[in-house]
Amino acid sequence: MAYDTILYDVRDAVAIVTMNRPEVRNAQNEEMKDELDIAFRTAESDDAVRVVVLKGAGRCFSAGHDLKQLPRDPGSFGAALDRPWFEGNEEAFRQFTYKVLGHFLTLHYLRKPTIAQVHGPCPAAGWVLATMCDLIVASDDTTFYDPVARMATAGVEVLVEPWDLGIRKAKELMWTGDKITAQEAQHLGMVNKVTTQSDLERVTMGLANRIALTPPGAVQTIKRSLNETLDLMG
Repeated sequence: MAYDTILYDVRDAVAIVTMNRPEVRNAQNEEMKDELDIAFRTAESDDAVRVVVLKGAGRCFSAGHDLKQLPRDPGSFGAALDRPWFEGNEEAFRQFTYKVLGHFLTLHYLRKPTIAQVHGPCPAAGWVLATMCDLIVASDDTTFYDPVARMATAGVEVLVEPWDLGIRKAKELMWTGDKITAQEAQHLGMVNKVTTQSDLERVTMGLANRIALTPPGAVQTIKRSLNETLDLMG
């Protein structure tokens, strides 16, 4: 399939999905969300693929939602064309939330193991997208942050911060919008490996290829069990 906003490649047993809107720092518009879902399902149904790597082209992994599109394209969510999706239309807001939530959960519940290859600033929905992956490998210039509370909204289609950071650190970062470095994220258990940007792809692919050597049935059973544990924990 030909994609407009992403790239899809398979190297040996690893599918590599690249967000490819570098001119807007891989902001996630509706087309990208749809194409990511298709790519993930394609990888899931391909018996030759054992691991999926998600990364971003250009200067960062993803800057989050495409805010130039969302407020200006209310019709894509069934809202009145003369007002933004978030103003006074509860049904449009619900459709937007479920679409975004479904996009993230497609990745979270994918049967096969997933690795986020993250570099650069990773705010808000970029952070959420990365943490929907099973593992995160980050370059040493990566920063995670959630500035959405400063816009007077909770911004939690998926409340990932307490699971990634612990309750107290989550409150601090969500209330202040402060950034957390890749090194601190690794210390807190959110990030698996930190490396230089020049070594990022090599380290990520090395990890993916090692996982691909493990019997896929065992890997998928472990993933399902651990994800269900998280669900039971709330």
